[in-house]
Amino acid sequence: MKQILLKSLSVPIFTLMTLATTAQSNGKIMGKWQDCENPEKQIEMYYHDGKFYGKAINDNNKNSTSKIVFKDLEWDEKIHSYKGKLVNPDNNEVFDISILLIGSENFQFTAGKFIFTRKFQFKRL
Repeated sequence: MKQILLKSLSVPIFTLMTLATTAQSNGKIMGKWQDCENPEKQIEMYYHDGKFYGKAINDNNKNSTSKIVFKDLEWDEKIHSYKGKLVNPDNNEVFDISILLIGSENFQFTAGKFIFTRKFQFKRL
């Protein structure tokens, strides 16, 4: 009886541990970041309801302060990067993005729409 109980509990416990570990180990993106080309553009990345988000925290455009700019970011184990959406704070246009961590102090994200792509670099504050 004890073995049956242990076996039946092992799968749910393992699943929960795996999900928690994945969120924590891939949560390296959390924190405050600054655009390398435009230092006045800063974002704060955070985790909420199973996904990562980024909000503008210091931008000269008053309308974008505290506005979500990265959303629905999820870790993609196959490509070892985050995939999600970028919302342009100036016009609310949405782009598909992938974010690649470069060490612990930098990340590069690629935004794309149709066949056009552009890369941006951010550094940790």
